[in-house]
Amino acid sequence: MFKLNSLKARMNELIRLHQQLIRRIDEQENRVTMAPAEENKVHGFALTINPLM
Repeated sequence: MFKLNSLKARMNELIRLHQQLIRRIDEQENRVTMAPAEENKVHGFALTINPLM
């Protein structure tokens, strides 16, 4: 049972971090047009994701 609880805690943490990553990507400005991420998304360009630590 301990392993299941540990796995559940790890999965919850991964989900939380994934949601945080999505929010940060959405907040980033588009580096090609300098438009906010919600507007005028440009497809085909790479986005470098740097670790927070």
